[in-house]
Amino acid sequence: MTGAAISVSGHTVSIIGGYEAVSMAKDALEKLIKGRQHGTVYKFLRRRRQEIKKEKALGLWEGQVPTAKKP
Repeated sequence: MTGAAISVSGHTVSIIGGYEAVSMAKDALEKLIKGRQHGTVYKFLRRRRQEIKKEKALGLWEGQVPTAKKP
């Protein structure tokens, strides 16, 4: 769901991926460790993913603003 690869070995959790993916996975794992319900964490991940998609779409939209060309 985050796009990160997660590996659990004993008491060690490893997360590999891009900055946003690792950040989301880390936050989700911390919530689970603190005892949050799985459904709550899934909801958090869905919301966070939607926010990132909106930010990227807005960035693409702003990047496509045409500039005036000189005649």
